[in-house]
Amino acid sequence: MNTLGQRIRATAGLWLPLGLAFLALFLRLWRWDAQSLWLDEAMSWWWARLPWEETLSRGLQISGDPHPPLYYLALHLWLSVFGDGEGALKAFSIAAGTLLVLPVYGLGRRLFGPVVGAIAGLLVIVNPFLIWYSQEVRMYALLGLLTTSATYALWQALSPPNPSPRSACPSPSPQFWGEGEGVGWGRGAWSWFLYLLLTIAALYTHFYAALIVPVHVLFTLAYWRMHRRVLVPAFLTWAAAGLAYLPWAWRAWQVSGQSFSEVEATSLWDMVIALAQGWSLRVVPEQGLALALLLAPFIVLFLLGLVPRRGEQRGLVLLVLWLVVPLFEIAILSRRDPIFGVQYAIAFAPPFYLLVARGVDTLRRFGRPAQGWLSIGVAGLALLVAGAAVASSLYGLGQNANPIYRKEDWRSLAQYVREHEGPHDAVLCVVDYAHIPFEYYYRDGGRSPVFHPFGAAIASEAAIAPTLVGLEAYDTVWFVESHEQVVDPNHIVQGHLGRRWPVVTEQFPVGAQLRAYAVRYRPSALPPDAVSPCDAVFGGKLRLLGYRIDQSQLRPTDDVFHPPSNWIHVTLYWQALAPLDADYTPRLELSGNGIWGGNLERPTQMMRFYPSSQWAVGEIVRDEQDVNLNPVTPPGAYRLAVRVQGPDGAFLSLADGLDYLLLPGDIAILP
Repeated sequence: MNTLGQRIRATAGLWLPLGLAFLALFLRLWRWDAQSLWLDEAMSWWWARLPWEETLSRGLQISGDPHPPLYYLALHLWLSVFGDGEGALKAFSIAAGTLLVLPVYGLGRRLFGPVVGAIAGLLVIVNPFLIWYSQEVRMYALLGLLTTSATYALWQALSPPNPSPRSACPSPSPQFWGEGEGVGWGRGAWSWFLYLLLTIAALYTHFYAALIVPVHVLFTLAYWRMHRRVLVPAFLTWAAAGLAYLPWAWRAWQVSGQSFSEVEATSLWDMVIALAQGWSLRVVPEQGLALALLLAPFIVLFLLGLVPRRGEQRGLVLLVLWLVVPLFEIAILSRRDPIFGVQYAIAFAPPFYLLVARGVDTLRRFGRPAQGWLSIGVAGLALLVAGAAVASSLYGLGQNANPIYRKEDWRSLAQYVREHEGPHDAVLCVVDYAHIPFEYYYRDGGRSPVFHPFGAAIASEAAIAPTLVGLEAYDTVWFVESHEQVVDPNHIVQGHLGRRWPVVTEQFPVGAQLRAYAVRYRPSALPPDAVSPCDAVFGGKLRLLGYRIDQSQLRPTDDVFHPPSNWIHVTLYWQALAPLDADYTPRLELSGNGIWGGNLERPTQMMRFYPSSQWAVGEIVRDEQDVNLNPVTPPGAYRLAVRVQGPDGAFLSLADGLDYLLLPGDIAILP
């Protein structure tokens, strides 16, 4: 007769993994859209949009991307069903990151018992490192899922079938094939086949998966005397996986040293430090003692997880090999080409969480022989340390949304251009592949043509001038500069544009710089649309013909383009009424119970690029300004005041005797 406890364990074995997966999905959906796609994620979209034959061919030849093609092929299929919106793109990784909790729970349960499985599953659920990469449109979440699932499949292939869920809870460390009846292929054939498929899939997802196969080989050989009959199916499986992987591996070896990395090799100790923080907290602003306190519960539990216990030696050996072997492989391979990346190490992150979970269980078991208050105290201590680890994880998870760790913000950059561009503008991207993340967001409502002619290193301004001559046909050129270090480290393109046209605005979202250049800053007439006409004469010398204010409602602060202050973009159209013997400077102020903002001064702005003393009588000059707000501006209604200052510091007067003009229309400053 089954006891109540056995029935509860059997029920938990069915529903607990599903509950853990549901919680993992919930946290991975939380603020999934807080981050814009950055360059590498946009490249994933670009590769996935190609015909699958081209993706496969380029992936096998390692042409344009150093990663195997399976992730892009899978994403291609996913997008063909769900579309290529930002939510659909991220959903693929969210699904893979959610499913990771299942093999981690399964391994913990099979190696050390259901308690360790459940604790490891909980650590995976709340871990900021795993959540971050579950929300990134790259192959890392899929890599972690496949390598962990392959390891679980190997353990299953080396183990007898699971007992019936109605039977008593099995030993946490099951016997291997070869110690009893039924060995070799036998009843484990499907496990070997599944292991083969998962291994090949992992190998063709990311090259770090190749670091895990030696772990599996070493673990199997470590116990070959106890399960020698599985050596034949094991080696046949590895041989089949190796043959399937050989085309890409051979090509990768040929191109290694050229394309995988441009950074110096990381020492073994530095790798350990980076992984300890990365796997625990991902990244936090704390340093020194504060950081040590955040890491302390993970370190303590990890060390406790290494304590050997009877009947669990094999599982412990597997996890230690899974952690240690890839580190030494990376150190050796990096002598040829540095390949270390914390994000890639998701392939061997799960044993860290399993050992931390085992440390909680080890601490809990210390109190079993004791009685009374001592037993309760040890159990409480285990709960306290485990809670501290979870609390540290949740703190790190909160830092994922910290603006200082924002990814490249192409979403905001493209939105700014859409909201401020005119009908006859153009966009220029340097380097050429920067147009991919820009156009992903710009395609929805953008009107201007996007040019990206420079993919190779720029030698001189003379070499690029003929290419850029066509930009003279547009009113404004929006210049997007990002990842230019290799192609244009000396900013030759920026210098070329700045010597020809004045800058009308500069915006600095994370990972890129946006500058707008007024090509037609001397229009023959006022634009027919989107300009408010005006007739204000300053000092009998300068007439303000019209203006445009791009924002009528905004907050005084900004954390995207130029924190902490927000800016108001204003366009003024001036006309000289008489020859000007001096240079005059327009001043803009946000007025309302005091002055709460003023126009920015730039060395390349209109009035310095084309000073008023050079204006012809009657010509129209387009002058664009950014008004920088005081970040503590109180909410309310404000007006923009325009003044004109002479070289002596005095302001020109209007016909009514005032030296300022309040532009019509309120500007609402929001809380």
